[in-house]
Amino acid sequence: MAPPYVINTLNASITSTDVLSGAIIVDRSTGNPAIPSTVGVYVQTALLTVTTLILSNPVNATTYQFYFKNTDPSNVITVTWIEVGQSIARVVALYPGDLIILWQNPSGINAGITAIGATAITNGVLCEYFLGA
Repeated sequence: MAPPYVINTLNASITSTDVLSGAIIVDRSTGNPAIPSTVGVYVQTALLTVTTLILSNPVNATTYQFYFKNTDPSNVITVTWIEVGQSIARVVALYPGDLIILWQNPSGINAGITAIGATAITNGVLCEYFLGA
């Protein structure tokens, strides 16, 4: 990997609250993992078609940090990827507002994704994504 040019950080927490009592069941931070990286690419408004869009990292063939959100109000997006050393796999169908995050350190054995695809059920479906390496 080339020298780090950016630090890709995930700031997230999981909270679950009982609506009747107000008791907090879970309040857990992910620890805000910060990974020295060569690139961080964010696309806020992408339009998908029924043809699979291949999300490509412009600097590195392998993506280690990945965020994808279906921002469309009514359509489903299917995400596929190829893990290092594996074959293509259907990961998940994301409904409006759904998202997926994978945040790996490049030093892990067989870490990363070499190809990511997103397919919509109709043309003009909205999404946003982040690719880091």
